[in-house]
Amino acid sequence: MPDFRITALLSTVLVGSSGLAQPTITAGQFTCMPGDVFAFRSSDAVSPGPSGAAQLWNYSNLESNPPELQPYVDPSTSAGSVHFPTATVLYEATVSGGGTFYSASAAEVLDLGYFASFGSEVLGLCTDPRTVIIYPFTFGSTFTDDYLCTETGNPFSDRVRIGVTTVTADGYGTLALPYGTFDDCLRLHITTTYTDVYDQTPMNGFGTIETFAFVHPGIRVPLLSTTSSSYVQGDQTFDGSVSNLLDPLSTGVLAARAEATAPFIYPNPAADIAHVTLPSTPGRLQLLDATGRAVRELAIQVSPLLFDIADLRPGS
Repeated sequence: MPDFRITALLSTVLVGSSGLAQPTITAGQFTCMPGDVFAFRSSDAVSPGPSGAAQLWNYSNLESNPPELQPYVDPSTSAGSVHFPTATVLYEATVSGGGTFYSASAAEVLDLGYFASFGSEVLGLCTDPRTVIIYPFTFGSTFTDDYLCTETGNPFSDRVRIGVTTVTADGYGTLALPYGTFDDCLRLHITTTYTDVYDQTPMNGFGTIETFAFVHPGIRVPLLSTTSSSYVQGDQTFDGSVSNLLDPLSTGVLAARAEATAPFIYPNPAADIAHVTLPSTPGRLQLLDATGRAVRELAIQVSPLLFDIADLRPGS
C-alpha cells in the first residue's frame, strides 16, 4: 500500500508571516513535569534553516523512524534520587534503571546530573549544574553558563566534565511539520563545549555539541531539533548528527493544535487512516499521490474526523 500525502484546503487561506507574534517562553511552558510522556522520531540531520524574525521553516516532507518514548516521572521513584534532593522531575531511562534529574523553578531549569544502574551504579553529579533555559526567554535572548559534573562508578574510568553552554533565541516564525503547521515558534541555538578529565588515562576528551531546537510555548520539549556533535580523544575523533521530530501524540501537542490556525493531519503521509483536525469548518480535504496529482477530494462539515484511504490501490 503506497503512502498518500493529504492537504487541507480551507475556506480562508492566509499567506505571509506579517501577523506572526514574537513568542516568549515563560515559566512552566518549557518545563517537563512528572506524568509527561514524549515520543521522538529520529531522522538524518536536517539543515536548521535561516535565523531571524518571521521565518518559515518547512520540514513538511521530513521522513523519520518509528517513535521512541521519553517518560518523565517523580524523581523519588528512582534509587538515585538520594543524590538529587532538589530535583523536581526525572527523565526516566528505563533501560539503565535511572535517568537524568532536573530542577525547575520560576526562573530556570537546571540539569543536575544522572544516575544509572547496569549491575553497578554510575553517578554523574553536577556540583555546578548546567542551565537548560531561563525565564522569560524570547527572540534575541541569550545566556552563557559554565558547568561542572563528576562521574563515578564507570567501569572504564571516573571523569570530571568541565563545560560551557550558550543558548540564544536566534529566530521565530512558522514551523511546518509532516503532521501540521505551528505558528509562533521560537528557535533556540544551543552550543556546548566541554573537556573530560579521566582518572585512569592521561588523554583528556574534548567535545562540541551544536543544536537547533524549535520550541512552541506550552509544548514542553522541542517540536523538532537537529544536532551535530564531535568528540576528540587522542588520535580518535567521533562525529555524529541526528534530528528528532516530536510525535504528535506526545503530551501537549494536541492541546496546542486545538488553538491553531492551520490544519493538523496525522500521519502524513498516510497508508490507510489519517486523523484530521481543521481549525474551522466547512473545509475541503484533497488527497495527492506521489506525483502531486489529486486523486480524491472530500467536503468537510465537522472536525476532527478520520479520513479512510485504505481502499486505494497502488497506482491510484
